[in-house]
Amino acid sequence: MYLATVLLSILFAVSACTQRQSEATVTIGVIAPRSGEFAPLGEATVNGVQLAVDEINGTTGVILGGRRARIIVRAEDDRGEPATAEAALKKLADARVAAVIGPVQPDTAQRAAGAAATHGVPLIVPAVTDPGLTGSGPLIFRACYDDRLAGEALAVYAFNSLRARRAAVLFDTATPYNVTLARSFRARFTALGGTVVAEEAFTDERMVVEFRSILERVRRARPTVLLSPNYYRATAAIATQLREMGVRIPILAGEGVNSPDFPLIGGEAVEGTVFPVHFAPDESRQAVVRFRARYLSAYKRDPDAFAALAYDAAKLLHAALVRAGSTDAEAIRAALVQTQNFPGVTGTMTYAGAQTPRKDVPLLRVKNGAFSFETAVPP
Repeated sequence: MYLATVLLSILFAVSACTQRQSEATVTIGVIAPRSGEFAPLGEATVNGVQLAVDEINGTTGVILGGRRARIIVRAEDDRGEPATAEAALKKLADARVAAVIGPVQPDTAQRAAGAAATHGVPLIVPAVTDPGLTGSGPLIFRACYDDRLAGEALAVYAFNSLRARRAAVLFDTATPYNVTLARSFRARFTALGGTVVAEEAFTDERMVVEFRSILERVRRARPTVLLSPNYYRATAAIATQLREMGVRIPILAGEGVNSPDFPLIGGEAVEGTVFPVHFAPDESRQAVVRFRARYLSAYKRDPDAFAALAYDAAKLLHAALVRAGSTDAEAIRAALVQTQNFPGVTGTMTYAGAQTPRKDVPLLRVKNGAFSFETAVPP
């Protein structure tokens, strides 16, 4: 009896070992800062990807050529340096990964995108909103919306939710993000039937602290909403000086005010300010509630936008691999551009032949000195 038990144990062990050895795998790369000043962004990114992959491997995996495969994550540290990000992409290309997720900063992403195009590797950048990024080549995608959609969403919110018909825009011409938001807001707001009654520009928001002369011209134009797509210090100063002049119209802002310092600096003047984000952890959608609970259970902290966008990027890639049935770069590209109504935790995404998704834009409101989910604007 003992001998039979031993033989059965050996047989099961050999069988399990053989099964593991024959198990198909697909490796995906991640490039993010794992060390240096921006390491927290990298940690959140890798965590988001790994959580998605663990869920995928624990359920369906990915079927390639009629055979189930397990996904493996290979993460490379770009240290927040463009040259290191480029080298990391080449290293992953040499390792024949199916695709890469990352990097998460504009300069590192731009260098990695150029290398991905050169080496023929599909790249999904989670969190870089510069509209020019995808111009590096047809294999470069992003999981976030770009700056233009943020401005459009604010225009839709102003026109439909605030019932505003007369808008003023005040922006720093030296900052591309601010300029893009201002232009896209103006284009969408006027297309909806509104009028931009005042458009005031200044240069270098880091230096300008006095806005009253500009705001006087804004006041005389009698707008019913003001857009300040500038960073939090400038927007707080604009709001404070506007309120001191007795103007109580709603203020819309860019993502640059998404800092706990914004309500601290602006106080009552910035109460009610609405601005776009990529992820609202207090949104009540079940996809968000489930993701937040799973992330908290796995990593003992709440997810941020980098974690949520990386999670969605991994799920997008998995869906593309399933549809492609292959790790061929062109097949993955074709599957990604055909993505429609993908239910991400950061919003429902449709590519429709593009490399940047049209997706919901969550908006937050400053309420009692904190940030609270306001609504999500569909594209």
